[in-house]
Amino acid sequence: MSKETPQVTSLEEMKAQSMPIVELPGWNDEDSIFVRMRKVSLLHLISSGQLPNELLAIAHKITSSEEGFNPIREGTPEELAEFNKLLHLMAQKSLVEPTYDEIVEHVGPLTDNQLSAIFVFCTAGVRALKNFRSRLALIEAIGDNSEDVQLPTE
Repeated sequence: MSKETPQVTSLEEMKAQSMPIVELPGWNDEDSIFVRMRKVSLLHLISSGQLPNELLAIAHKITSSEEGFNPIREGTPEELAEFNKLLHLMAQKSLVEPTYDEIVEHVGPLTDNQLSAIFVFCTAGVRALKNFRSRLALIEAIGDNSEDVQLPTE
């Protein structure tokens, strides 16, 4: 039995892999949108000077907490404002087709769910985004006031 020798991945293949078409929540509960995205690394944004200093603290807090830090539920009003800016920055840097600016100009602002999904994609990838969509659908089905309801595990 002969094994095939692995071939070097071409730059075109790498480019295609680096910008997948990703499903995001739409503007209403029933719809989805499909966009071409690039994963954006917070570390790259920091090292390249693209992450403003004012967002360094919230980026560090989100990524360094072992239990996970949710600025929406656990943060101060200032942290929530910083997190909102971080979500928009991640959307601006990750949306390839259409771009963030094109969406805002032609459709309007992205929703909280869309921004959150983009952040999940950038920080955890497509698999985590699928889990996010499943969890989002379940939360919408049972209502927003379901803090004490345990979600099913995979």
